[in-house]
Amino acid sequence: MATGTARPAASPAAAPTLTPAEFGHKWQGVTTTERASARFAWEYKGKKKDLKAAYRQLNDYREDLDNPPLLVVSDLDRFEVHTNFTGTPHRVHAFTLADIAHDPTEPLTILRAVFRDPDALRPDMTPEEVTEEAAKLFGTLARTSSRASRSTSTRPSSPASRSGSARSSGSSCM
Repeated sequence: MATGTARPAASPAAAPTLTPAEFGHKWQGVTTTERASARFAWEYKGKKKDLKAAYRQLNDYREDLDNPPLLVVSDLDRFEVHTNFTGTPHRVHAFTLADIAHDPTEPLTILRAVFRDPDALRPDMTPEEVTEEAAKLFGTLARTSSRASRSTSTRPSSPASRSGSARSSGSSCM
């Protein structure tokens, strides 16, 4: 270490730490623009706190932060990455520490995108496209339902349905 200061030994589970001098040296070389570095806002709440409340709070001041495209809320056990891209539908990417421990692929892809490439989380469809797709699906459902209804009404009815009632044999209990 160039500064000659001793660092306490880190436990294997602990994240690497930086001295203030190392932190300053690391960030001196950063050439990221303000726009590129302010692509998300993060609201941390204590363990088991209400993430919906955290999201509402973050939403209240997102405009003061120049409306970042990603809004992240976390209690450091649960994480929610809310998309906030202009002209796109809202999406939530949620995962837990247990998800990361079980299969880290998707959660780490999301976290990397938050820090390195927020546009990777941009929803593919605009609200208009979502509405158009939903309208097509409803149209298909209506046509299928109409055909099923017509085919049911042209079938011959059973003798029991023609008489208006069906009798069961056996005794009844009261």
